[in-house]
Amino acid sequence: MFAAKEELSKIQQESEVLTSEVSDEAIDRKARKLMPAAVYKEIAELQEDVKTEKHRRSELREVMELKRMSSLRPLLEELEKG
Repeated sequence: MFAAKEELSKIQQESEVLTSEVSDEAIDRKARKLMPAAVYKEIAELQEDVKTEKHRRSELREVMELKRMSSLRPLLEELEKG
């Protein structure tokens, strides 16, 4: 039983190490070291653009959902009246 707990603890520690090695920050640090500054800067700017566009798309999706819900309200009220 003790050996199993010890083995589980060892596996969890190894998992944490591997997870930290593949985190976005770790990958970013490694890329920064390996790439020329101009290339890294261009990639970072493109990543920021993608992030901005995803956020914008998410906001637009919320607006469309609100419009869809508000357009259904009169129909639901009419159905309630019978």
